[in-house]
Amino acid sequence: LFSSCELVEVENPNLIEDRFIGAPQSSIEWMDGVRRQMSLSVGSITEFTELVSDNYFNNYTGSSKVFDIPQINYFDQDVANLQASIHRLMEMSEFGLAKVLPADAQSTPLQKAELLMYKAYAHILSAELFKGMPAVALGTVVSPTEHLRSALGLLNEAQALYRAADDKLVCTLLKARVNYHLGDAEKARQEATLVLQNPTLLSQVKYCTTSGPSYNLQGNIY
Repeated sequence: LFSSCELVEVENPNLIEDRFIGAPQSSIEWMDGVRRQMSLSVGSITEFTELVSDNYFNNYTGSSKVFDIPQINYFDQDVANLQASIHRLMEMSEFGLAKVLPADAQSTPLQKAELLMYKAYAHILSAELFKGMPAVALGTVVSPTEHLRSALGLLNEAQALYRAADDKLVCTLLKARVNYHLGDAEKARQEATLVLQNPTLLSQVKYCTTSGPSYNLQGNIY
């Protein structure tokens, strides 16, 4: 069996870590991958949280039927997939911050800010949806409060790097969300009020029906 697997194994030399890190435009390529993962993570979160809510009755779809009860079990594969999607976003952001951007002379502060925001968002999702989640690969489980505090630090760092007013406001909005969960109502109110400077503020992820990533909830609704 091992020999038969080796016969069909295909290796792309451009995807080897040592070859990729420091290569021209590696930061641009990595950012595209992290944005794709952000879209997939948001898609998974939206799909399953909408099923748990009363917004949709799950009928004739391939999504979890027990979420509609709602019944959420730690051993449910859909729960595991949801956690994996959040962790993948967190780890891809950290890998970009720690290895890809520092090795690319053409990387920019805006790329760093975007990765910081994505990592912060992964911490926020961990805190909002689970009683405990690891904060690093193979790490111990930490509380929602610890995830929220990590998110706050990352958002402050990202906000200082952004130049566009709307990008800074997105960080402010996420900080309001964090402080709300931390129980600091006054700080959350102040930050939310600042965001009203732009009442049409919208930060979006992207999907594509031809080249991906796909949006499962769209198919479910259809």
